[in-house]
Amino acid sequence: MQHPSHMNGGFDHGVSVLGQDISTAKSVTPLLSLYTSVPPAAMKTQHFIAPVVQCPARPPDLLAAEAAIQKEYGWMKTVTTALQKQSIDEWVSWSAYHAHVQQTVTPPAAINALLPLFVHSAHSVAMIRHSMDIVKAAIQLVNPGQIPVLAAEQPLFALAKEIQWTWPATHG
Repeated sequence: MQHPSHMNGGFDHGVSVLGQDISTAKSVTPLLSLYTSVPPAAMKTQHFIAPVVQCPARPPDLLAAEAAIQKEYGWMKTVTTALQKQSIDEWVSWSAYHAHVQQTVTPPAAINALLPLFVHSAHSVAMIRHSMDIVKAAIQLVNPGQIPVLAAEQPLFALAKEIQWTWPATHG
């Protein structure tokens, strides 16, 4: 997925849809073996210790938090003013106030790529590692240089973290 900005519009690779040719034959074009062949992988240990954090978990200057607090004070001031005037016309809800003060610049639409589902069971080290490799390769094709981001339910997320800790050079 690309998240283009107004300065960098990204690169549109066009739309590639599998099965564009309508055929009466009941067959599916096979996927590349690079995609379907899952190389074996196993953990060397069953006990993992999370690596030590090398830098602060939060930036030392919380400018974003301070700006958000200032916006909250702005909303409270607006509500206080409306209550003092006892005018319902000037009442501003939290969501309406923040919608009013937020920038109206609409970012460009994200460029997406959809991959076929894997036929293998997801809850194995080999499958999660393979899916991480496939997603990384797809991201590099669609948006070179972008860091891959994966989302998974908790058990699969735990496997993915163990893979990151076991192979930090390639999956960390």
